[in-house]
Amino acid sequence: MTLTRPGISPIILGIQTLGLKAAVGKGLDPVELNPHKIIMKRLKNIKSGIKGAMGILFLVFLAELPETVMLGAESRESVERTISVENAALYYYQAFIHFPNDDQINAETVHQIAVNAGIGNLDQRAEQVLDVSYVALELLKTGSQSEFCDWGVTYGRFPGFGADTMRRCESLAQLAVTRARFALRADKPDEAEADITAILRLAKHAGRDGLLSNLSTQYSLEAMAFQVIAQHIAEFKTQQLIRFQDELASFSNLSKQEISQAIRRENEVYIVWAMNQVRNLSIDSDDKFKQLKVKLKRLNFMSASRAQTPNELLWTLEEMKTFLNKAAEITALPRDEFEKQKVLFAEKFKQNPVLQGYLAPDLTQTYYREVLLNLQRSLVRAALALQLKDSVDFRKIKDPYVDENFRKIPLKIGFRIESALKINGQPIWMDFGTHVKKTEEVSEVRLD
Repeated sequence: MTLTRPGISPIILGIQTLGLKAAVGKGLDPVELNPHKIIMKRLKNIKSGIKGAMGILFLVFLAELPETVMLGAESRESVERTISVENAALYYYQAFIHFPNDDQINAETVHQIAVNAGIGNLDQRAEQVLDVSYVALELLKTGSQSEFCDWGVTYGRFPGFGADTMRRCESLAQLAVTRARFALRADKPDEAEADITAILRLAKHAGRDGLLSNLSTQYSLEAMAFQVIAQHIAEFKTQQLIRFQDELASFSNLSKQEISQAIRRENEVYIVWAMNQVRNLSIDSDDKFKQLKVKLKRLNFMSASRAQTPNELLWTLEEMKTFLNKAAEITALPRDEFEKQKVLFAEKFKQNPVLQGYLAPDLTQTYYREVLLNLQRSLVRAALALQLKDSVDFRKIKDPYVDENFRKIPLKIGFRIESALKINGQPIWMDFGTHVKKTEEVSEVRLD
């Protein structure tokens, strides 16, 4: 149950041994829905025109998408509700349509550009990609302004579809984080703040449905935004720092047991779905049984996909359900108790090969991904308080796992904030204000 994705590493948190780098996903093949591009081109002014036309556009969008996109449309009432409420997902789906997609620009290109931007390489190629991504990025900002987000995915009927949506969210965020870096280089921190805030809100929307893939995307997007805030914190003005504070305050309401809840949700959605599929098979449905095994393989249920009979498959799924419930219990425990229980869980795992390919040998990486993300949220909040010279607020921000204050360590450039928490004997820390602006003249990018 490893919650990792290859890609851009965040600010180093002072811990290398666990390899727990939150990252953004690599290449996706964006949906090709060219008819909608024609529709969208008629909207000359996104900020005013898109809202008026969105209800009609979404109906057309639903009508022409493959069947699996119609997941939330269980009834006419649900569709009407989705359209009548200011639903952020409607804007995000339109942004996916405008994601650059040709032989020269694709998701892998965007990923690499974001990687390069993270190390200060903001070249002409990146400018070109941002220029053709303008509509997508403006739709991202518009959608992020809404609190409500319903992706319209009924996972229990069409498992696996939501993962594609999450990959598109990651690529969209990569575009936004690259544009934010260009804005900072052009001395436009207000525009950078708008893009970073949009990423943070997209992160919360991405995690809304509560599966492991949703949380993985949410954590990756948060890490992207935190990296820019940390590196460039000295370049943001007071009002922008305060807005970041306000945005991060909303994350404090999130559960510290997101992973545990996601594992339970995973169990409810995928395992129960697969078991129902098996029970609904008729005696002479060999072809449907084979098709079901192919679906399970795509969902990474490797051992289940190797079952030779429906009864064997059902038994395998029952075993997976039991272990997932246990994993959910363990990941909800405090750290000390988790460390004890994970060893016993790992032993049971080794003795039960049916979980190979779905669960990691132990839950350490998944569990500590959540720990580090919660720490990162608090570290950034503490840094914002310091940058605003609010020592009182800084002292109020406690380490979420040891109930102590963070420690500030001055650096030659910037400063470090260190947690009292140690993992495998290694301290957890985060550096801020380490970016040094180059003095050479820079070219403008289309930012407004």
